[in-house]
Amino acid sequence: MNQITIRETSNLNGKEWFRVKDLSQILSMGESTIWKMVRNNNFPKPQKITERLTVWTRKDILDWVRFKIKDSDSNDINGVREALVNSIDGAGHE
Repeated sequence: MNQITIRETSNLNGKEWFRVKDLSQILSMGESTIWKMVRNNNFPKPQKITERLTVWTRKDILDWVRFKIKDSDSNDINGVREALVNSIDGAGHE
């Protein structure tokens, strides 16, 4: 079984959170790409904590990655990358 390892989380109220900059590094995507995917409903919706602080839960991101792996019908990184590219291009299945 493949294990997904994610780093760079912040802990708040017992939950792990990511900011867009963290996700950009972890997923090797530009911040603007992540926001475009959010607008196109191809990426989990963030939670706005304050006017200047928007975050995603670790669980939401892991669930999304697992869905993309399953959606690609592959457990290798190339399948994940292809699923990510398809979701960016608007061909996502969510």
